[in-house]
This record gives sequence, structure tokens and C-alpha cells, in this order.
Amino acid sequence: MKKLLQNSGLALMLALGMSSCSISSEWYYQVCNMQADQSWVEPGTENDTDQPFSGANADCRVEYDLWGEGGNLNSDITNNTERNIYVYLPECFVIANGYSNDYYRDEEVQVGAKRVRSPKVVCIPPHTTKSLQCKYAINNDLLLDCNFDMFPKKQSAPVKFYETNSPLVVENLIAYSYTPDCKELIRWNHKFWLAGITNYSENALSKKYEYEDCLHKDSFGGYATGKWTFRTKISPRVFYNTYEKKNTHLWRLKVKNTDKDKTATGKKRKTEREDWHYEGD
Repeated sequence: MKKLLQNSGLALMLALGMSSCSISSEWYYQVCNMQADQSWVEPGTENDTDQPFSGANADCRVEYDLWGEGGNLNSDITNNTERNIYVYLPECFVIANGYSNDYYRDEEVQVGAKRVRSPKVVCIPPHTTKSLQCKYAINNDLLLDCNFDMFPKKQSAPVKFYETNSPLVVENLIAYSYTPDCKELIRWNHKFWLAGITNYSENALSKKYEYEDCLHKDSFGGYATGKWTFRTKISPRVFYNTYEKKNTHLWRLKVKNTDKDKTATGKKRKTEREDWHYEGD
């Protein structure tokens, strides 16, 4: 299993060692393709990559559009019943590779001219939809390996994973009730996992368009003009992270690991093997 890498102080040492090399500033996108656990996805939509992930139970329907930097776990929840549904935020969690994050934060928020405590309960009336806002990205780190094409001219060959060896597994746990006191909760777990990555050059995913600013004029009396960069959306089932060539480093350290096993006589024997340990930023 490859390791999701975070910034490390060792990157400074590597950067100093490479200071004599002149690397131009180029931007790239690492696009992460996610799959969802089929236990909650609506039948017949499993392979429709043009559509957001969606699922339904006896009470409600949920929809996710993951596209965005770092991944977007906001969900649109539709109440299909004839009564209110109450989402209880203190029992809602985002779990990434086994680490849990709380939806609810006990803090003050601005509502109009007043500051009030953040609400614990979100009420969804019958046959209406509300967006449940998630404060956490799916993942903001790059997936690095010496064998990956990190700086392709257009796009790299995709690197694929199975659910059993995926370096990223994310679960969105939503808890709701039929009553405002939320004493009896129904829990719904939506699980995703990273199925593959593809790296793209900035030009491969972006297009530049000229525009006219209809509210402002230039010194000659015409509309002010400019260029706008449009980033192509690949699919609502993927997300991306951006990175710059001159600030991206990758190295690997050879480390020795000692294993203890038993010989045929029952005595313990030490064996050593060499593994690669990846670091980078």
C-alpha cells in the first residue's frame, strides 16, 4: 500500500541540495477517482461516472458531488417522508483511514446581526432537500511514488487500487431522528475509497477564454477585456489536488526491517529485509 504523504522538514534539506537546478514553475493536477460501497448506492448507477454518487433508504435520498480541491463531502439530503427528519450533528462523523472528525463544533456563529451558538440539529421538512455542510475535505495530500509520472505533458497513465489495498478509505456517518429530541437515532454510513489517480498538466484540464466586462469600460470607451481560465470538470465522482513542479519533491529511504521467525527446531531466528520508505511533499 502506498503512503499518503504530508509535508516534512526533510524537504528543506532536499530543496537546498537541488538549489543549483533551475526548475520552471508549472502547475499540475492529481485527480483522485473514488468508488462507493455498493451497499448504499442506488442500483443501476454504480458505473455512471457522469452522475453524482446517490443512494436512498426508506426515509431519504442522499447525493454527493465530490468535485473540488481536496474533495467535497457536502451532501444534499431529500426527505421522502410525510414528517420532519432531524439530523443530529453531534452524532455525525467523517472517518478517514480510521481517524474520526466531528461534524458538530460547539461555537458561536453569525446569524444576521446576532451571534448564536451553532445548532446541533438540522430539520428537513417533508419532501424538501437541504444541503448538509461538511467542514472537512476528503484529502489534501498528494499520493507520491518514484514510479508515478508526476509531471506529464498531458496526462499520466492511471494508477489503480482495489478496495483491499486502497490508501484512502473515507466514511460519512449521518445520524437522524423523527423527533426533535433525537433520542432514537437512525444511522446511515456512506463509505468511499480511492480507486485510482491520474496526474494532469495544467493545460490538459484548463482552457482560457477571452471575455468582456460589461460593467466597465477601458480608456478608449470599449468594454474592458481579459482572459478567464476555466478548469474542466471531469466527473462528480472525482476530486483533485494541485501542485507546483518547483515545490514538489520526492525521495525514498532504504530501511532495514528485522523479522523474527522460528526454525524447524523451534529456535527463533532473525532475518533482515530491505524496504523502501517514501517521503516527500
